[in-house]
Amino acid sequence: MISDKEVSTLLANHCEEFCGEERVGGLQYLRNLYAFAESVQARNILEVGFGWGFSSVAFMASLSKRGGRLTSIDPFYEHKPIEQLEAVARVSHKLDVDWNIKIIDSMRFRTKETYDILYIDGNPGLALHDFYSFHHLVRRRDKNHLRSGGLVIMDGYPDQYPITPAVEELGGYFPMFYKQKCAHAVFHVN
Repeated sequence: MISDKEVSTLLANHCEEFCGEERVGGLQYLRNLYAFAESVQARNILEVGFGWGFSSVAFMASLSKRGGRLTSIDPFYEHKPIEQLEAVARVSHKLDVDWNIKIIDSMRFRTKETYDILYIDGNPGLALHDFYSFHHLVRRRDKNHLRSGGLVIMDGYPDQYPITPAVEELGGYFPMFYKQKCAHAVFHVN
């Protein structure tokens, strides 16, 4: 199992090599995603929009502690720089995380699995569709055992439309800021 120190080193090294503060939220952003996955003891995460794999690495670090699985869907996977894809694949192999990447548009993806986290960071124009297509797959609160429910993390709230109404419908969100703008919303699914 990976130690907290090893997680910190892994995220810092990956961020230094590929992220850059100007491209994404940087190291703190990766740490936040890792912490959210840890908070629900995630075992199964659906990532809509692989992008450059930054979030994938943060989620894999958490999933490795529980033998978890990350499913990433992105229709543009084959257009990513090979070095970036190889780096994420190496992390998956090193941490022994089951990483399943699907080269498919989110509108065509179908599954019956249940997820602990739904991470929507794909095409902003499809964010509302992605939310309505997949939020029902997130683990609900178990009223009998008081186990926490899953999380939905969405890109672009509230600075991008049209996802604001979808997030506000559920309520209970926690905004995640980047450069003084609310970049993501995180909320529990009841």
